Amino acid sequence: MEFLSSLVTSPYWTKLFLSGILFVYGIQTRRKLHQPEIIPLIVLAVLLILRDLAWLLTGLPQILLPTDLMILTAYTFWMRNSTNQERAIRGSLILQAIILALIGVHLIPGLTIPALRFLLRPLILVGISYLILQMYFVSPFNTTHYRMVVLLRSPIAIVLVLYNLTVWLFGESSAFIHYIVIPLSYLLHIRVIHAYTDLSHSERGTKIDSLSKDIEALFNFMRTLGSAITEHIEIDNVLNYISGAVLENTKADGGAILLVDEFDDNLRVKAVSGIFPPPYPIPSKVKEKYDNMRQYFVTTPIPVGETIFGEVVKSGQPVFIQNATKDERFQYNEREDLQFISSLIVIPLIVSNRILGILSIVKRTPGSYFSGEDFNNIRSFADYTSLSLDNLFTYIELLEKKEMEREVGIAADIQQKLLPAKLPALTKTDISAYSIPAKGVSGDYYDIIELKGNRLALVMCDVAGKGVPASLVMIMIRSILHLIASAHKDAATIVSWINRGITGQIDIDHYATLSFLTYNPASKTIEYSNAGHHPLMIYRRSSDSIESLDTDGLPLGIERSSRYQAKKAKLNTGDVICLYTDGIIEAMNAEGEQYGYERIARYIRENADKESRELTAGIRADVADFVGKAKQHDDQSFLIMKIL
Repeated sequence: MEFLSSLVTSPYWTKLFLSGILFVYGIQTRRKLHQPEIIPLIVLAVLLILRDLAWLLTGLPQILLPTDLMILTAYTFWMRNSTNQERAIRGSLILQAIILALIGVHLIPGLTIPALRFLLRPLILVGISYLILQMYFVSPFNTTHYRMVVLLRSPIAIVLVLYNLTVWLFGESSAFIHYIVIPLSYLLHIRVIHAYTDLSHSERGTKIDSLSKDIEALFNFMRTLGSAITEHIEIDNVLNYISGAVLENTKADGGAILLVDEFDDNLRVKAVSGIFPPPYPIPSKVKEKYDNMRQYFVTTPIPVGETIFGEVVKSGQPVFIQNATKDERFQYNEREDLQFISSLIVIPLIVSNRILGILSIVKRTPGSYFSGEDFNNIRSFADYTSLSLDNLFTYIELLEKKEMEREVGIAADIQQKLLPAKLPALTKTDISAYSIPAKGVSGDYYDIIELKGNRLALVMCDVAGKGVPASLVMIMIRSILHLIASAHKDAATIVSWINRGITGQIDIDHYATLSFLTYNPASKTIEYSNAGHHPLMIYRRSSDSIESLDTDGLPLGIERSSRYQAKKAKLNTGDVICLYTDGIIEAMNAEGEQYGYERIARYIRENADKESRELTAGIRADVADFVGKAKQHDDQSFLIMKIL
């Protein structure tokens, strides 16, 4: 009875209660935020519960050493997920591994080393101090969640240092430890997660605002490009607009566009905005005045393969130099020099594996650098710029030759370039697709996008209307999709943002239906959202049956405030999923009969053992046989993924 009474009155119940609150709060936060950075904090709460239970049941103070070390490790992994300081975090983990080995030696039965026990707690304090020091070395340029780390580093320092220091000085059994320090540390941990939640919502709002600005910048460019085509604006004016728009979008000090001259294999400057010093050595006399330096830059061609610009054209790979003062290629870089560059981004302009030129931006203020977000945004902008320039070149050629009858062919070329040139080869999956336009110009669009974490996004879209207007709507949808597609966003959010991006920017007659799904090969799960398109078809190998997966939602471009839903489904080996446009199921033969959903389903069931390439070829042939000599009245697109 005395033992039970002591348990009831023990301070451990208070600690268990607080650690339980911490755990539940952490789980709820994880469900709301869907961010991996919170997972180590949840693991921390579990460790606190296990420590208190073990101490409550055994009464052994030795329990504290390994669990306190694991708590330090949990915070270390939180830092690793929130920063780019892999080398520093690796050093902290090595130190913790050494401490763990010493704890293991200390806990060996019969082996007593008093000095070792005395040193273990100071060693843990050293590890804590090292981790906290790394927190104070973070900056916006080496940390993914800079504001998060800055906000939480002081509470974390207080929690870890206060607890471990008092345990070291007063011992594990001190009433001060049990009744004040540990409960206070739990409350501070709860405060940490609460602050994390508030700041995460704030950062999410900031990201949404930033994304909205990026989308707005893209549409401003689209409108100007449309005016350029309509008003016959010269290409130089369009290039100058692009260069200026890039500066405005990235807050850069200077921007330049250089295009490849195919006749002499040189890069030539076509547009310069702001102050853009050449990012390569130039004659010392030239850079005494900025006007002379600009004139030299504009008039001097750059051979492909030479200087950092020529290397980007030759390799086709972008270059991001965040801090040019630490890059060997900028040994000439001096702060007092007019040619000084602090940060540089160079992006190749590529269309269908053909390099048109480069887009580059610079920052010149010492200590001012581009961020990773700037780099990602400018890559998306360059991707759209490449397509737009290629289309504009083609269209100008059309105007010059006065061959307006080629509009259909040009629009078909635009649409074809929107389709992926090569399907990604993901392990445990087999993907195939095809698209057949009805009249040379297709209103259909499909895409397969590789996301971080070895995930895939599959898209099937059908734009109302035909010709150049439909192709331009496709470019809008593709540009927004490639800008916002992420493994951390759910499918409904992606579809909602695409809808918000194009609604009001296009004629309502050119709305689009869209199916969007993400696939996680690790868990073999899909997340699907639909905007007025045909449901997703799923063939289940285990039951040899066909299922449909669908969600409610209006087509894109009709109502800005439309809400979209997402559903998840588990796939298994041998299962097949199919996305298609209405040109397949509504294909008609000479008697007016439609091919229909059931024929697709029956063909998939009867041929499910075949490879995806054979399945798409078989569907294509089966539709052609059914239609016979009847005229194709709509575009036909089909995408299939088989789970291996």
